[in-house]
Amino acid sequence: MVSILMSYVLKRTNYYYFEHIYVSKLDNIHYP
Repeated sequence: MVSILMSYVLKRTNYYYFEHIYVSKLDNIHYP
């Protein structure tokens, strides 16, 4: 049960992390 919860949290964290990088790259393109 704990491992399932941990994997869920890690997946959510990775999603937000990569989303943030993606948005930052878009901002750099539009606002250099």
